[in-house]
Amino acid sequence: MSWSKSQRAFGVFKVEGKSIKIYGTPSSYSTLNVGEEINRVDWNGENLQVSLKNGKVRIYKPNGSYTNL
Repeated sequence: MSWSKSQRAFGVFKVEGKSIKIYGTPSSYSTLNVGEEINRVDWNGENLQVSLKNGKVRIYKPNGSYTNL
């Protein structure tokens, strides 16, 4: 899973349970499966900052890998 510059430029994502749809156009998206219930998602430069309902925060890189904060 990765997201492109056009997806970052479009800037729209949608949380659906334990995954995030990252849109590049109104009808084109990539899905990032997080595996945990998601509370909030924000862009952090080219990365996604994902706050989970269990209180943990992950930073996802465009290649799909993440780091726990």
